[in-house]
Amino acid sequence: MAAEIGAGFPGLARLLDSDKDKFLMVFNRFDRLAVQNLVYLQSELYQLQTELDAMDNEDLRCSPYESDFVSKELAIKSWKNLREKDVKAIEGVPETIEQRRMKLIREIRATLKEYREAMLQQVQINNLDNPSDKTHFALTEEIETHKATLGFPDDAQAVYANIDELLSLRSPVFQDSLTCWVDTHLEERLFKHEPSKGVVSYYQHAQLSNTANSIYVGIALACMLLPVFALYAVGKYASESYAGWIELGLISACIVFSLIFLSKAANLGRSEIFASAAG
Repeated sequence: MAAEIGAGFPGLARLLDSDKDKFLMVFNRFDRLAVQNLVYLQSELYQLQTELDAMDNEDLRCSPYESDFVSKELAIKSWKNLREKDVKAIEGVPETIEQRRMKLIREIRATLKEYREAMLQQVQINNLDNPSDKTHFALTEEIETHKATLGFPDDAQAVYANIDELLSLRSPVFQDSLTCWVDTHLEERLFKHEPSKGVVSYYQHAQLSNTANSIYVGIALACMLLPVFALYAVGKYASESYAGWIELGLISACIVFSLIFLSKAANLGRSEIFASAAG
């Protein structure tokens, strides 16, 4: 077993990459760290903004009688002058007005860039789904079962403990109740499993999706064929005095059931299956 998966960080990496459908590519979001980093950057930018405002106010209020009036006037009005006077500071020599302002500008640019990139990255992270319960269970069981023999990283259990703190780089194609039911109750009977490298059981997601789609097609066909046979039976065996009411009730029930099923199928992205069955 250890030879197949490996130990330490390489072993954990092989486990996460062992699923051909890539559903095992699960990692910790570290949202709390990301948000705290944004808070730090936000406070840092606010401080830089305060410093820049103070510098602007000082330069704007300078008097023509001050010795550095020209430097302050140009520093706040002439970008060309700022760039020309922005020479490397000499040790032991006080910074000039231009050097001080350009140093602050560069710091603002770098921090603002980092802050906005971090926010955009967090937007992308927020759009990634959590792993499914089954995937999370398989991962945690693999880590727990073989931690002694394989020697996964000592923090692996803590990192993967809470499913709400995890993200999956490959979200399930469908997460509806029928597919979940097939995955939970029928996968061992219907699907061909690949040789397992541990407690994780491997099978192609296409098998699961195709099985669920077949069940949906069967339900769609039943919605269309059962009313026909039911109406035929009513017309042949029911009393003429009640046949009309029974037929009306059957038609109404079938219409309601078909509309409910069609709306569910549309919400799950399977309306084309219903249309194909109708065709």
